[in-house]
Parts: sequence; structure tokens; C-alpha cells
Amino acid sequence: MPEYYCDERKFVLHATNFRLDDRTDKSPKQTVTVSQGVSGVRVRPDKQWSPLCEKLFRKEKASCVILGGPWSDGAPKLDFIRDLPECKDLTVSYFKPVDFSPLAGNPHLERLQIFYEGEGDPGTLDLTSLPNLRQCQIPAHRNFFSALKCSKLVSLGLSGGTYKEILDLTELAALEEFICGGVSKIPGVMFSPKARLRALDLCRLKLFESMTPMKSVVEELRDVTLDKLPRLKIDWLADAKKVECIALRVGEIPSINFLAGLKKLQVLDLFGSKVMDKDFSVRAALPQKLDAKLWGTGVLIV
Repeated sequence: MPEYYCDERKFVLHATNFRLDDRTDKSPKQTVTVSQGVSGVRVRPDKQWSPLCEKLFRKEKASCVILGGPWSDGAPKLDFIRDLPECKDLTVSYFKPVDFSPLAGNPHLERLQIFYEGEGDPGTLDLTSLPNLRQCQIPAHRNFFSALKCSKLVSLGLSGGTYKEILDLTELAALEEFICGGVSKIPGVMFSPKARLRALDLCRLKLFESMTPMKSVVEELRDVTLDKLPRLKIDWLADAKKVECIALRVGEIPSINFLAGLKKLQVLDLFGSKVMDKDFSVRAALPQKLDAKLWGTGVLIV
């Protein structure tokens, strides 16, 4: 089982063995951070990739590279990735045009995160050219929607953008995790009938109100976060019989008693919600601790 993006979030927030080392790079003058993530060791320069970065990457047997940030020039160079076959996981944050062509056809990348913080055209990359891509996070822009044809994808995340149509994910039969945040005009999503989500995270979606087919959403769902979704009803959660962790940040909720039948539920986070009947007996009966084997990461969440 792959580590999901929700695993990474939990690991950063709760792991007791989290590692973070900063090294000084003299040429260029910058800080290079080596850290431990759920998917392996990560190397992150605060300006650009350098010989020291490569040396640390190989010495630490890293698998992840993180590029971009407030101290970078806004357009990370990606040519070095061709000569770094050990890199399985790449994050690129940028606000100026980036040449993604060095990534085309890369047979080693399994995880790719692209975060665009600028305005206008975010560039383009044919994600179907990455034969082993299983997890990606992309801007909600048509230039990256080749991801919707990557049949091996297990995790898909969309962030930002003004996409206005029902998102068609019917070609992603292997999808197990879906994340969507800040895509304010998206009205809903249509999953493959064969998909079975295990993790769902929806955040700041003003017009979002539909997910179909619901069997693809609820049948195997374990972890769900719903945050600032004024149009989405939440009564369907009662059908997610295997769910273990629910986070609701949705404003006023008449009652949470409709969740009483969820026998697998262990954690119910209501920060950002107001339960109008003030009956918290459902949550009070929960252990408020997730099994350390959740997702197979061995990370204990408390």
C-alpha cells in the first residue's frame, strides 16, 4: 500500500521521530534542509539545486527533492532530475514560468507535486509520459489535466484555479485518495464506478455540491476532511461504514447523532464546526486515538 498524502500531513504533525537538519551551502549561499517524511528522506535547497544538494541526496539515500519557496527565484531548474534516478518524489513550487520538459518520459518519478503561486499560464507537462506516476498534486488547470488520464494514479490532488465544470475522473479506476482545495468554482466530481476512495479531503470549495457515484466514495472510505463547503450536504457520511477519522469544519451542524452508527469511527474532529443541539455524546464515546497501523505507516496519531 502506498503512503497517501494524508499520511504525510499526519506524520509531520504527530510523528515523534521527525528529523530536520539544516546544512549551509556556500555556493550558492543558501540553506539545504534534510528531513524525514513518510515516504523517505527529503532534500530541500531554499534557492536552487547544487553540488552539495546532490552530495547530501546520495549520502542520505534520499528519494525526494523539494524545490522552490520564498527565497528561490520563482522558477526552479529541473534539468538535474534526468541524472538523479533515485528521485522518486518531486515537489516544485513556483511563481514564474518553469520548463517542465526535463521531466517528460521520466521512468523513476512515482510522486509529483506541482504548486503554482503566480498568475496566468502555469506551464504544461504531459503527465501520461511518466509511466510509473502513482500520486500527484497539480494546479486545477487544463494544462495539467493529462493527469486525469493516468490510469495508475492512486492519489490525486488539485489546488487553486478557476475550473468551473464537473471534474471527470472516470478514467482513474485505481484512485484511492482525492484532495481538492481552493478551486472555488468547481461544482462537483464524477469518479470511476470502479474507484474506491480511502481518503478524501475537500477544502474551500464555495460551489462544490456533488460527488458521484457515492458508492465509490463511501464503500472503503477511512479518512475524510470537509472544510468550508457551504453547498455540500454531509448526511452521506452515515453510509461510510468503515470510516475511522472524520474532520468537519463546516460551520453549523444541526446534530452529529447521524454518525452514531459508524462502528469503526475512532476520531471526530469538530474544530471549525458548531453543533447546534450541543449533543456531543457520539464524540465522547470515541477513543480519540487512531490505530498505529492506520494506512500501514506505523505512525501513531493522538
